[in-house]
Amino acid sequence: MPSSRIGQSSLENAVTLARSGNLAQARLLIKEIVSQEPDNALAWVWLAFVSLRAEEKRAALRKAYSLTPDDQRITEAINRLTTPQHVASAAHSGVFISYARSDELFAVNLTESLRASEIKVWLDVTDIPDDADWQSAILAALNSCGVMLTILSPAALQSLDLRAERQQFLVSGKIIVPVLYQSCDLKAPGVHLSPVDFRSDYELGVQHLLKLLI
Repeated sequence: MPSSRIGQSSLENAVTLARSGNLAQARLLIKEIVSQEPDNALAWVWLAFVSLRAEEKRAALRKAYSLTPDDQRITEAINRLTTPQHVASAAHSGVFISYARSDELFAVNLTESLRASEIKVWLDVTDIPDDADWQSAILAALNSCGVMLTILSPAALQSLDLRAERQQFLVSGKIIVPVLYQSCDLKAPGVHLSPVDFRSDYELGVQHLLKLLI
């Protein structure tokens, strides 16, 4: 969608500030632009450029991608911010396991395998006390963890709750690693990373996952 004349002028000013090294002022101006023109893909791209944290950059680029999904440059920029090094760094804050109830046994086994390698994993059935508010505990974990492992299966893709969990992570610029438990539509989660395949060899899947998380 084309920018308004006022928005275009403001973005040009912000770009001039950014190119002169005044990233703080450019960032303030571009944030104002995207708040007024949320469909301005170019402004989101520039917001990614002037942002300081990787999560902020990814969040802005994902918004730009949602507006212009055919722009290969945006896809490449997202990929540069989701390297194994980025995944491992984000995992230090905690790894959130997102799964369908029908896949609970697999989720528990995976959690135990990762914890055996000293990965900081959060799983609702093992980490929420009996007397705690379930939804509040999940929200707190989503806010604190840096990586989500979304366990993919037909049941998981049908769950609105899991879709909401993935969306919160995507909007916040955090990293989602797809874990392929059962064959399903791999494009549905809207995640750029290739899945770690557990369908035929569980131990090999764990090895590949640990290479990303450590």
